[in-house]
Amino acid sequence: MFSDSNKKFLDEIQQRVEEFPEDINALIKLGIFVWEPFHESEKAVLILKKAIELDPSSADALFWLSKVYFHDFCNYEGAKNCLKKALELSPERADCLSLMSSVVIDLNEPLEESIEFVQRSVNSEPDWPIPRRILIGRLVQQKSFDLARDEIEKLLELYAELIDYPRPNDPIDEYYETCVTGRCNPIDEEWLCRVRESIRVSKNDGT
Repeated sequence: MFSDSNKKFLDEIQQRVEEFPEDINALIKLGIFVWEPFHESEKAVLILKKAIELDPSSADALFWLSKVYFHDFCNYEGAKNCLKKALELSPERADCLSLMSSVVIDLNEPLEESIEFVQRSVNSEPDWPIPRRILIGRLVQQKSFDLARDEIEKLLELYAELIDYPRPNDPIDEYYETCVTGRCNPIDEEWLCRVRESIRVSKNDGT
């Protein structure tokens, strides 16, 4: 079941698009919202592609299309192509760099390449927890345990600073801050315990 507020928000965006069919921002918002929370993935792809056709320089539309491809269709090549275009437009865009780190892993490309992308994301937006969490996971995969522990300490400091981070009223902004930046998402203690245990076991095994 979807909340009345979500339905109202969707109706408002749809009305805006009907009145102004070439409003790029409205199209992007509609594409995002029919995807999440309404899970109409194919419709989202069509809407976001239309936004890109109207404005090929829209890094926002390219980012969100890559998200839909990646999460709902496992279309990693499609996601990578969108992200490459977005990063040509905005080379240090942290959300694109972070997602690209995951895309190249699923394409079985070198771990070092994934680390490079997510490190750039962290450098670009050092107060975003999610890219730093991804970086920690990649460093553990690389067996760079000392670096991983350093990043864990930075992550804990970051969460302490973000404890009162305001939650946006706009549902799209709320999704972005929860699932892309992580600034509205509290620390996952279970994940942290698993990472620390993985480091401990790997070091004890001498691997």
